Amino acid sequence: LLPKVSDLAALFAAFGLGAGAAVATLLAVHAVSAAFLMLGYRTRLATVVAWATWVVLKNSMLSYTYGIGAMLLIALFYCLFMPVGREWSLDRALNPPPPEAPAGDASLSVLMFRLHMCIVYAAAGFSKVVGDQWWSGDALWRALTLPQFRQFDPAPLAAWPGALVAASLVTIFAQLLYPVLVWTRLRAFIVVLAELM
Repeated sequence: LLPKVSDLAALFAAFGLGAGAAVATLLAVHAVSAAFLMLGYRTRLATVVAWATWVVLKNSMLSYTYGIGAMLLIALFYCLFMPVGREWSLDRALNPPPPEAPAGDASLSVLMFRLHMCIVYAAAGFSKVVGDQWWSGDALWRALTLPQFRQFDPAPLAAWPGALVAASLVTIFAQLLYPVLVWTRLRAFIVVLAELM
């Protein structure tokens, strides 16, 4: 039921424009809104537009169905409600709050996002633990060789099967340890490791 690029193309066709124009427009709008969100300019509007365009992109293209696409959608959804433009943003620099204005508390939204990430990583880790494909490195090899996710030629890695097993084990343990370490002083380490995955 979610909108797709094909729905947008049909709308553009009513105005005599082709599917290429629909895709280019969607990507351009998403890129501009993502840039505004990153800079913190018109943050609330940029967040809504970036989330809405990402929903269409993720629902339309197979390459966005991998984990990072889902994680980005989750993060953008939380940004709809979080005070993301409150600090380090152009919005704040252009319109600073009065000195006596309360800063507001982002701790609840940060806590909710952190809990959500703990559930996601714990579930992913437990699902990997129960199968033997992750323990042998086979699942990682498959992920690297799938045509839609292929970023480089993984053939040289076949000469180093131990490296695939080691990387698979690091993935399993990082996902299982994330819900524990994210609450400790090792938070930065585990978040960076999760981002690298």
